[in-house]
Amino acid sequence: MNAPPVKPRGVFNIFSRNPTVGLRIARTWMVAGSLIALLGLAMSVAHFGYGVAIENNDTGLPATTDEVLLTTSLLGGGGLLFVTLGYFLRRKLLGQKRSG
Repeated sequence: MNAPPVKPRGVFNIFSRNPTVGLRIARTWMVAGSLIALLGLAMSVAHFGYGVAIENNDTGLPATTDEVLLTTSLLGGGGLLFVTLGYFLRRKLLGQKRSG
């Protein structure tokens, strides 16, 4: 049994030998990131557009506008980060596949 790769170059070497695994990971990241970003967008529209109160779990009271803005920004930004990472991983793996 081989030790797992420690450096990013080792991970890309494994993916270049079997690119379908890397492409599946990239696709999963993009789908999951899209869903997370859409959740943040839906929460924003519900709260700011329709006035739906979002409860703060710590206090049990409705969350303030700043708390909702922070939460939805983190959800949207984190989701878009995963979409971007999945896109670049997919692009890198497809680039290795074509040149190899």
